[in-house]
Amino acid sequence: MEISSINIESIYFPKTREYFKEVISSYIAGNYRSAVVMLYSVALCDLLFKLQEIRDLYNDKKAEEIIRSLSTGSSAFNYSEDPKWETILIEKLRNETMMLDNQTYANLAHLRDDRHLSAHPALNANYELIKPTEETTAAHITNIYVNILVKSPIFIKDVVDLLTEDLASKSDLYGSHNNVDLQEYLIKKYFCNMPDHLLQGTIKAFWKFCFKLKNDPDCEKNININRRALQTIYHYKTDLFLRTIKESPNSFTFINNDPQKLTLHSFLSNCPKAYEFLNKDVKLPIEIESESNPDMKLISWFMKPGKIEHILELMENDDFLDKPLSKLHMNHFISCYESEELKKHLYDFLICYFGASPSYDNANTRYSLYIYPYLDKFSADQFNLLIEKTNNNSQIYDRRSSITSNTEIANFALKALGINFDFTPYTHFKFEIIVPESSEQEASIS
Repeated sequence: MEISSINIESIYFPKTREYFKEVISSYIAGNYRSAVVMLYSVALCDLLFKLQEIRDLYNDKKAEEIIRSLSTGSSAFNYSEDPKWETILIEKLRNETMMLDNQTYANLAHLRDDRHLSAHPALNANYELIKPTEETTAAHITNIYVNILVKSPIFIKDVVDLLTEDLASKSDLYGSHNNVDLQEYLIKKYFCNMPDHLLQGTIKAFWKFCFKLKNDPDCEKNININRRALQTIYHYKTDLFLRTIKESPNSFTFINNDPQKLTLHSFLSNCPKAYEFLNKDVKLPIEIESESNPDMKLISWFMKPGKIEHILELMENDDFLDKPLSKLHMNHFISCYESEELKKHLYDFLICYFGASPSYDNANTRYSLYIYPYLDKFSADQFNLLIEKTNNNSQIYDRRSSITSNTEIANFALKALGINFDFTPYTHFKFEIIVPESSEQEASIS
């Protein structure tokens, strides 16, 4: 990272921003000793600010304990009079929290050494004050900026505990259809500030919460929002997510319970590349479940070369089309096929699904949910298919509401097929006499 690309406004604390401006000013002026000395002070102040915020906002006992340990028993401790607090702070943050990983700790220790050489009258062989190079100073500045200053203070706590508690409290606020806001919130507050090793630990933990715990009330209650959090990490850092599966395959298994199986299929349908990296012995039960459970089969395109191949296979499977599918999974299926290049296949599927209705009630439900809302979107070919399917299934054409629904279909069909379309071959497709809008307009013109 170049010094010129540093955005001071992205530093978490306003006070730290003001202090950091002095560092940059000294660096630009070529005063590298001053920049290093001030940078070390800024880093320690920022870490202390983070501890204080965690203590005050989250009532964090560990933060309170560390702050108390810095005073060495004095109730009126003056940080400027006892330099031992610097070492205590750094060591405790490294050993007792997740705020300093090994690399950040090493960078901070190197900065501390250069700060001591710059602040004290350390002379070289020519009796000159030791001065850090421009490159060394720039490296210190960017390391501290990236690894400490821009990060929020949440990671003093166990981030997994903090995240699960936060998600549980916000499950109503971020309802099942509010994915965009949830993703924005999680990335901004948590994931963008987390180093890779913390993200990997979070991935493993949330996979466990969603797919591996049996009879855990909290996990079952929050399984939906936890899955969506896991999906957010996948889409935010896909390569890291896949690398985590590859490096720790035994962490990515699942238990054979219905909630976990359905949740896993929902996850993989949103994150299909993850399926490729799972162990073969994990994939096999997923494939078996997909064949035996229609809802799972519906959204299992992650096992196919692509979504088009998947939906074409479903349309050719009469046994599958005959099965009732949950509204929840159908809505998910529809949302994943609503892109412009997939809409035709989606509408063909919905017509085939309606055409396979196994009962009057089922036909009524399938029509109201999956045909009527799309009548103004079907093409001429799709209306031909819809009329044919209706005409060939007695569970559709013999039901009490068939005249009403057929009239609605015919009204839209004539706009796509033309007012002279011949319905006579479809003897079971009965509807009321209608006057298309185009005919009314032509009559008024003549």
